[in-house]
Amino acid sequence: MESKAKAAFYLFFIFYCISCSRAAAAVTTLGLKQAMKSNAVIVEASGNGGAMASCVHLHMANTTCKTLKIRIDAALIFDPADNFFQKLVVVGGDSMILDPDKKADINVKAFCGNAPAACPVRNLRYHFAQQGDSAMILTLKYIREHKLYNNLGQHAVWTFTNDHCINTIYDPALPEASQKLMEYVAKVRHLEIPKYYSFYQIQNRPGKSMTKENTGKEIVEMRWGNEGYRNMYVTVYREDGTVYKRNAGNEHYGADGRSFIVTFDSEKERGIYYVELRDDHNRIWQRKDVSVGIDWCKRHTRS
Repeated sequence: MESKAKAAFYLFFIFYCISCSRAAAAVTTLGLKQAMKSNAVIVEASGNGGAMASCVHLHMANTTCKTLKIRIDAALIFDPADNFFQKLVVVGGDSMILDPDKKADINVKAFCGNAPAACPVRNLRYHFAQQGDSAMILTLKYIREHKLYNNLGQHAVWTFTNDHCINTIYDPALPEASQKLMEYVAKVRHLEIPKYYSFYQIQNRPGKSMTKENTGKEIVEMRWGNEGYRNMYVTVYREDGTVYKRNAGNEHYGADGRSFIVTFDSEKERGIYYVELRDDHNRIWQRKDVSVGIDWCKRHTRS
């Protein structure tokens, strides 16, 4: 009986080795989320410090006898061991090969996922928590395709993780990219497109707050094409209809036309205003109402 048992064991061992050899020759592709759920891969995550860059380090171990190609899914959210710090939201799109029973490392791009918390520090431990919804996945793919690894991309992520209004998706250095990204997020989330932006500065300093205090601005863009009259004017009215500012804003010229940019201080100019663009004949081309210091989305229906 003992000799039969040994023979059976050896046969099983030989069969296992042959099977693994064949499996190793072929490459099995798995998303990281699926690989973690099936325990095909064991992951240890840590921060590299900061955000909006390759700030997540993943140490992965292949527990199978197969060669695995691991695709990094978009919108994987990792929670920190210390909640004083931000969560990290992985952009996705990277991939790597893991040989059977081997380990490997990869750094992947990520954004912060909890606006009030501190910017992540190096070597802070993280663990996988969940994946964002379909709209967040699409938005992160858009960010990757357009290489928006900057404050603009970070503002977009916080609209999902912290329910910030989508009119905060704005960077004054990237006005056209801001408009396109905000409109894209509005589309995938079935939201109304705001008529103006709310802006505040971000600080990417590990261990420190990421949102800079007293930097809030409401920014209104009045755009028109080259069909406009030579002289166009912007006037700002208070809620009661009295004039607040004449010839307001700074004029900008572009290939598609011109624009006036009017800026309000969120703290010092809190209130409701109306911004009008008129031509030489006093005809109104545009009119926008602006709630300074008041969340635009709270005055409109969210999905």
